[in-house]
Parts: sequence; structure tokens; C-alpha cells
Amino acid sequence: MIELRYTDIEKVIKKMYIAPGSSDKLFEIAVNRSKRAEGRGRKGLEKIKNKEIRRIEIAADYVAKTLRKIALSSPFIEELHPFYQELFSIIINSYSYRRCLSFLYKSSRLIERISKKYIKDIIHCNEKNSILRIRKSFFGRLKSILEDLDDCMRKIRVYQLEILKLPALNPEISSIIIAGAPNVGKSSILKVLTRAKPEIKPYPFTTKEIIVGHIESNGKRIQVIDTPGLLDRPLEEKNNIEKRAILAMKHFKGLLLYVFDPTETCGFTIKYQCSILTDIIEMFPRVEKIIIFNKMDVFNKEHINRIFLICDVVKRYNIVEISALKGLNIEELKRIIHEKIK
Repeated sequence: MIELRYTDIEKVIKKMYIAPGSSDKLFEIAVNRSKRAEGRGRKGLEKIKNKEIRRIEIAADYVAKTLRKIALSSPFIEELHPFYQELFSIIINSYSYRRCLSFLYKSSRLIERISKKYIKDIIHCNEKNSILRIRKSFFGRLKSILEDLDDCMRKIRVYQLEILKLPALNPEISSIIIAGAPNVGKSSILKVLTRAKPEIKPYPFTTKEIIVGHIESNGKRIQVIDTPGLLDRPLEEKNNIEKRAILAMKHFKGLLLYVFDPTETCGFTIKYQCSILTDIIEMFPRVEKIIIFNKMDVFNKEHINRIFLICDVVKRYNIVEISALKGLNIEELKRIIHEKIK
């Protein structure tokens, strides 16, 4: 059984060699490179042999190495953290991805083998036209192999471009995930917690980008994540892909901060905000949660009593009242976070 381990997705993506748009492009480059070959040795048949052998070597080496780089630099799904394995299964067809990478790699080995055969034929050939015919035959075979690869080449390129959109998150370190309806102040909370400009990263399945910041807690680096477009609506309003993307986040360990706007000036009722919280509790039953009542510079006791009346479930959790805009009670929130993340 393969032991799953975390692979730094940023490093994986950075080294990924992007496949060309079609096999024709790869073949065209190989042919053009081979035309620069020069014959060595004495004039006559020996020079012609050397030139045509060199043309085959250059083309075969370029194509085989390119196919191998595409196959070996693309992420091996089995070596990724389960979080990324699940995201892969959403954005790409994992079976097709594996099959095509294997096909590209095997084709690189095939090209190397047949090039040696054609070179051997030229070495034993003593007639100029036959030598040229052998070289042309090799390029015809090379083109045929690449044409068979064309569908996989295009698929792998599409898959790679989707992989480039994956967020660079580390599910193995402690994390703080911020959730809540739109406009309740999640991004403001992230900023006051991290006191640094957060990184804006693309994240598939949402219309917005994931926002990531970092804090230090008890000597550990903690990532703080805001996922606009994912954890800001009730489950019934999400499509299947969004639901699977959320469930992939179950692999993160740490805390979940759920943010309420008691004043409803965010544009969403307490009942709506409560329905999001109820779904999150169901989706992340083992993740510790802290309830945040934001905008304490504006809300009053009636606002808070209304939350308890409509959303009884909040009573199960630690509640912290803050104002992210005014910076009120942020130190108390940090104290509780540090206490929870050991």
C-alpha cells in the first residue's frame, strides 16, 4: 500500500511542464530542430549517414524528453495529501489523467526504441536514396505516434491548466477557517488577526478567490483562511461540485470561526445566517468552533437576544463579541484562539 504524504502543491505546480496544445506543434518543433543537423566525417556517403542519423537523434531526443517531462513533472495523485486528492477528483477525470500520463511516458520509451532501429538501418545502408527514405520513414512513424497521442496531449494540457488554479494551502498545519454569510466582516477579521496583507489565491468552484493570512500561536505558524463563495451560503443553495469542495476541507485541523452580523446590515437575516451555521456544524462535526458576533460598535442587547431566540444552536459554543472595523475585543478573540490551538 502506498503511504500517502503531504506534497507542497506550490512546488509541484512550479515544476510542472505544460503540455503543448497539440501533437502537431510538438512534431513541428522536432522537425525544425532536426533540420539544423550537420553531417560529420568525410564527404560522401559517410557524411550523409551522419547527418540523417543526427536528424533522427535530435527529433527523437526532443520528443521523448518532452513527453517524459510532461508525464513525470505532473503531480502524482497518490502522493498528494487527501485534501488535494479530493480536489483533483473534482476538477479533473482522475482515471483519464493517470491513463494519459502513462500513455505519454510509454510513448517516450517507444520513440527511443524505434529511433535506434532506424539509426541501425541507416548504419547498414550503403545507398543515398535508401538512407533518405529511412529517415523519412522514421519521421512518418514519429508523426503517427504523436497523432495517436493527440487526444491525451490535449486532455493533459487542460488538466494541467486546471491544476494551476489550485490554492496553495497546507492541510497539515493548524488552520483557522472563517465562515459566515457575505458582508458579515470575514475579510476584516482575517486582516485584524493576521495584521498583514493576506494572499489572494485562485480557488476552483467559487466565483471569488480564497484569502489566506498567517499568525503565530504558541510557536506555531497558523494559516487563516477565508473562503468566499464556499462557506457563505446554506447547503441547499450549493451545487454538487461546491459541496464536494467543502467536504474536501474536512482534512484541515484547527478551528472554525463562524461570524454573525447581529444587525443584519450585511443584507442577510439571522435566520439565514443560522441556516449556514447549522449546515457547517453538520459538515464539520469534529472541528472546534467559535461563534463571533461582529459589529459590537453597532449592535445592542436586543440584537443579541434575537440571535439566541432564532438560533438556539449558538449556545453550544464559545461566543466572542468584537468589532473588526473598530478593533474592539480583538485581543480577547486572539487569546481564545491561542488557548484552543495547542
